[in-house]
Amino acid sequence: MLGATAMTKNKTYFAATKEMPVPPRVLIVDDSATVLANARDALQKSGCIVETSETIFIARLVNEFLPDVILIDVDMGQHSGSVAIQSLRHYTAARHSIILLYSSKPHQELSAIASNHQADGFICKMDGLAVLTKEVLTAVRDRIAIAAR
Repeated sequence: MLGATAMTKNKTYFAATKEMPVPPRVLIVDDSATVLANARDALQKSGCIVETSETIFIARLVNEFLPDVILIDVDMGQHSGSVAIQSLRHYTAARHSIILLYSSKPHQELSAIASNHQADGFICKMDGLAVLTKEVLTAVRDRIAIAAR
């Protein structure tokens, strides 16, 4: 079990488990307000604590929020999310964060971008919000299991 959640009147309450003792903290970076809102709502319903940003200039937010997972869009208008990932890898506050690409690009292309830019993985937006939630929680659970070894 990843961490038990219960919903009451559209509010989600996180119940700690041995495998996930605290709610995962997720930062979503995307230039689409709709994508941010939908992903935020889905992750919050699964028990995550979520912050969002419509810009890749997230150093201050990362420093304050200390996310377990950073979901970052690859195409952010003039700026490239993949370049931001390389910068985050050198930023102390993000060194323990799981960095996942979150894009509507095809899986094969996302896999190559993730590999070339030191992302920990990727999630395709076209796979839906249930896959997003599952993959984020699995990544956090896996990281906790590795740290416990």
